[in-house]
Order: sequence, then C-alpha cells, then structure tokens
Amino acid sequence: MLVAVVTVFAVAWTPFHLFSLIAEVNYDLVKGPHFKLMDALLKVVAMSSSCINPILYAWLNDNYRNAFLNLIKVGYVLLYILLSANCIWLKLV
Repeated sequence: MLVAVVTVFAVAWTPFHLFSLIAEVNYDLVKGPHFKLMDALLKVVAMSSSCINPILYAWLNDNYRNAFLNLIKVGYVLLYILLSANCIWLKLV
C-alpha cells in the first residue's frame, strides 16, 4: 500500500515541480499565453494525489474496507429502524 501511495504522489507532483523548476531556471522556455493555464492544470494534477489517497486506502487496506462496509451496514439498519418507527407513528396519528 505504501508503494502505491508514494507512486501516486510522485506521478502527481513531478510534472508540477519540473515545470516550476524550468520556469525558475529559464523562463523563456515556458513563457507564453498558456503559462498560467499550464501552471493551474499542473497544480490540479498535483493536488489530485490528496483526493486519490482515501480511495487507495479503502481499496488496498482490508481493515479499512471492512470497517467502512460495517459502517454502511449500521447506517442501513438505523435508517430502517427510523423509517419503521416513523411509519408506526404515522399509523397512530
């Protein structure tokens, strides 16, 4: 799991860091009308690693996956109980 998280982090952040490094060393290589757009898109790709981490944890960790499924099951049971109680209450009124 750790290898997957580190790989996703490296793949997501490397393009942004390379672009920033090139922009700092030789701005003439990256200047142009699409500089801000490219910078913003690479930042979005870089930040996406934070969005992918919970998915990786859920997919790769058996304990996390089982706890999440149990939480969903408890939620369904509570919802069923609440709806049943609501139906009984409506019949009494």
